[in-house]
Amino acid sequence: MKRLHLWPALALVLAVNAFALTGVVRNRAGEPEAAMTLSERELWLLGGSGHEENSGVALRLQWDRHASTQDWFNAEKMAELGIKKPEKPEGSETIRWPQAKKIFVVFEYEGESWRRFKEEKERKIAELNEALARGEEREPSRMSIDGEIRSLKKDLSFASRLFPVDAGLDPGSLRDRYPDNRRYLIVSALARAATSYVDGGEAVKVRTGEIDALLVSELHVPLKLTAPLHGLAPSGSLLNYRHDQPDAPPEPRYAVDVRWGRRFEPWVTAVRRIDKEAE
Repeated sequence: MKRLHLWPALALVLAVNAFALTGVVRNRAGEPEAAMTLSERELWLLGGSGHEENSGVALRLQWDRHASTQDWFNAEKMAELGIKKPEKPEGSETIRWPQAKKIFVVFEYEGESWRRFKEEKERKIAELNEALARGEEREPSRMSIDGEIRSLKKDLSFASRLFPVDAGLDPGSLRDRYPDNRRYLIVSALARAATSYVDGGEAVKVRTGEIDALLVSELHVPLKLTAPLHGLAPSGSLLNYRHDQPDAPPEPRYAVDVRWGRRFEPWVTAVRRIDKEAE
């Protein structure tokens, strides 16, 4: 009798697996919606991954989050996307926070946004080197000039080159506007109003819109492709160096070929180790 009770549970598991597999097949059918080769800059190896040959490996997509609140995500864009602002109804003591809105975001890879980011970091490094040459020093409460230079160099060598540049509700229209699917990536995400408190915390001010989260941000690496990642420390651990020590900035250790399908969901097709000179 006990075995009879197992059949409904087994049937449910099989149905769920079949549904998930159908979704995977539909996503990967036909030509990929986008195809890119990214490095560790854009795909961080998560903790606990790749240390054993039979262990699962997960990568997390990294992007420049500061760019999600830049000028392009203005009030006009928020209205276009239907992103509501928080409000405090008359007579109410609490602020009403609207739910995040599902949208599609366009990410530019190694394009104009990255070029401006890179030039700004290089300009700051040059200014700080000039300050060092003049013998300038900073207050003990602030990061040293040497420390800031190392931090900026870390950004140049390890920061993601994916920058959000636009958003919309219709991915087809966005792809028509950004046809290069090796330079522009379209993904589904959640967005909301970027806010700050004013009047002593009694009210909020809407600055711009902002990307809250990507709906699919972690990528599973198939077991047959994980060999180049075995034994590598998690990507986040590469950033934990002291600013007062002359450590070299981290360099990406691997490259990953990724495709996005009809449902805008990614999958990994190849992984390989890279040398410092390759970046």
